[in-house]
Amino acid sequence: MIREVVDIKTIASRLRYSENYLRNKWPELLMGIRPVKLGANRALRFFWDDVEKLLLQPK
Repeated sequence: MIREVVDIKTIASRLRYSENYLRNKWPELLMGIRPVKLGANRALRFFWDDVEKLLLQPK
């Protein structure tokens, strides 16, 4: 199974959040999800299935 890796811009567009808001608040909004480290790039990237699972949990 290949997991889709998405960046902050993609997550913001799929969830209809402002990119700047998500970039500043991602530790609170995506609590429990650790960023994926792909090489030396400092961009925040996450597995999309982890983000979806977090959003489907009852609050």
